[in-house]
Amino acid sequence: MSPLFRLASRASAVARLIADAPTPEIMPGWYFLDARFAADDAIPTQLVVDYGEGFASLERLTPRSPDQDGRLRCVVTIKRTPRYLGLLAGPEERIPTLKSATLHPIGRIRAWLEMMRHIHSCAQNQDDKWGVSFAALGAFMGALVRNGRRAAADELVEHYDASSRRGTNDYRSWLLVNERLRADSNAAIDPKSHADAAKFSLLMVVQGNVADEVMNSVKSVVAQVWSGWELCICHVPAESSALPAELIAMAGRDPRIVLLSSDSSSTADHWLTALSAAKGRYCARLGTGDRIAPHALQVMAGALQARPSAAFLYSDHDVIDDFGGRSNPCFKPDWSPDLACQRDVLLQLSLIDRVVLIGMGRDAGGDDYDVALRACDAVGAERIVHVSQVLYHRLQKLPETGTDARAVLALNAHFARLGQDAHAQPAATAGMYRIVHPMPSVEPSVEVLLPTRDQRKLLARCVDGLLERTDYVNLRVRIIDNDSRDPEVLNLLDRLATNPRVIVQREPGAFNFSRIINRAAHAAQASVLCLLNDDVVPTDPGWLREMVSHALRPEIGAVGAFLRFPDGSVQHAGVVTGVGGVAAHVHYRMPLDASATCPDLATVRNYSALTAACMVITRDKFEKVGGFDESLPVCYNDVDFCLRLRVEGYFNAWTPFASLFHHESASRGPDDTPLKRARHQREFARMLARWGDRLNRDPAYNANLSLYGEPFDLAHAPRLTSQFQPAYPVELVDRAGWTETAPAMQL
Repeated sequence: MSPLFRLASRASAVARLIADAPTPEIMPGWYFLDARFAADDAIPTQLVVDYGEGFASLERLTPRSPDQDGRLRCVVTIKRTPRYLGLLAGPEERIPTLKSATLHPIGRIRAWLEMMRHIHSCAQNQDDKWGVSFAALGAFMGALVRNGRRAAADELVEHYDASSRRGTNDYRSWLLVNERLRADSNAAIDPKSHADAAKFSLLMVVQGNVADEVMNSVKSVVAQVWSGWELCICHVPAESSALPAELIAMAGRDPRIVLLSSDSSSTADHWLTALSAAKGRYCARLGTGDRIAPHALQVMAGALQARPSAAFLYSDHDVIDDFGGRSNPCFKPDWSPDLACQRDVLLQLSLIDRVVLIGMGRDAGGDDYDVALRACDAVGAERIVHVSQVLYHRLQKLPETGTDARAVLALNAHFARLGQDAHAQPAATAGMYRIVHPMPSVEPSVEVLLPTRDQRKLLARCVDGLLERTDYVNLRVRIIDNDSRDPEVLNLLDRLATNPRVIVQREPGAFNFSRIINRAAHAAQASVLCLLNDDVVPTDPGWLREMVSHALRPEIGAVGAFLRFPDGSVQHAGVVTGVGGVAAHVHYRMPLDASATCPDLATVRNYSALTAACMVITRDKFEKVGGFDESLPVCYNDVDFCLRLRVEGYFNAWTPFASLFHHESASRGPDDTPLKRARHQREFARMLARWGDRLNRDPAYNANLSLYGEPFDLAHAPRLTSQFQPAYPVELVDRAGWTETAPAMQL
């Protein structure tokens, strides 16, 4: 089998382009990609197909992992004649060494057989192999019988991609690559440049018969690359066995290990005893059996070099078993006001300025979560730093009893200190909490801005949900009719206009969502605006009250809702920027049963962007940022609007406690015509020109997560520095010939 052509190994900042000229000889069909990387420099790689119509036409095939010898072999399908092909590997700052690559045309039958072989080989264990294989084969045959060859091929490709994602999203495989990359970066931290300030005191309390667990924790501290540490261990003799002889011997040799004891029955006294011996500038608690990564304190020292005023630092963490196996990484966002709803985010590894702890008095010996919240309240947001590396390994064990009850008390005390009239209650997921912000005694007026055009059934259903199934009295609906022509729709609008709670505003001309919303907002009289698509249907009577309660918070800009498709799968649960070029919905199309147990969907979260399909905001904040950008008539105007709110210092909030159904794009349809695609490309280019690399540095999206594929996939390699590359090769933009200059925004 001879290759159709050989791929060039020319490298750009983020991609290796296969050809420097258009390749019309590549026809639609099945191909086999065979690429070789340096064996010690191979990371998950994906083929990018550019159809020559700008970013909107770029197709990114599912990333595949090279084998241990650096060889990548996979089946790809090309749907129509491409203009360029590219290999994208290590976009988040890592460019592997490509030695060679070839692309071979293959027949349909061979492609199907190769995909089945791959699906079988990627199963997690031997017992699972045949189950996974038969499931894929059954889906393939069922689609073949029902819908024909093309549908069957699509079904098989979906299973093939899923098996590849299991490989590239496997945390243990990810660690093999990323721990090495992190080590190279961490080695650049100068151990002398911050030696005085970066002295750390690690605090432990030893209770129970946990000798092996204690030694695992102690050894992880002794193994630190950074030498500026001390370990203060408070032993409780009345509640535990004697300290291990090995630990006593280590303390005799190393003065940095300080052994103490406490006869008190109070856990707070135990922690205060350990704290009383601490001399480091920053202190962190270390749970019995938990471990810290060898470079943990070195990385924290580097963070303090960059942010010397920091007083509270927290890192990512994962779970470790008794045999050292690591799993369940918790990749956290940067600090935001609703982060307090998530217990695990603020803890492990959390470093607190010792002066702040001493200022707490006896409260410094309280529950971990309570101490973390008190520290955040004391230091302020500008002195809280998130370090996006997995530096803490929590021992795998059952949660302590009473954890949620203590967390609710800590949260309520937190709100009391801040002078906020809010209270906490446990959410459906353990370790997550719902914060209820009471409404004022007199509900603020709300005006729903509802654009529509020739969608009688959608409009009637939406308005009925607002007027009859929404539990909010001080509500008016402003329907903005954009050139409806259907007589039935016009009759419906006339009937609705007779309702004193409904206003019909005519806005003729080409559809421009931003302009329609801006004009409606200008005409509205309410203090709170609710943007709503006519293909959205309320399912929960209290949805609007929940959203308004957050919109009234002074630190919150826009508020988004939990939107589901009619089948219950997720349509909108927040938007992260950078993924796919500009932005992407998180957990899109997650099935109902999976979403019910997803921690990300259990409580209020602060995302950088939200969809305008259902958005609530106070009038004054809407006007402060100048409303929507009318040069973005259809796409990304909501993302741009939310980012401008962030520039003004507001956080945007998404709440799962406001639930609605959304028939996505039922009103205007998908972008599936050349004219619509061209408009979409212009809007895409404008967003890139305006926001640039800020899109790739979303504070709500961890640097260890990918800008490619689906949100929350593991990144090929972490984004290690502030000099981030765009999510697609700039060369492809220039070559496509459609980029435009958008007004720059000073950030």
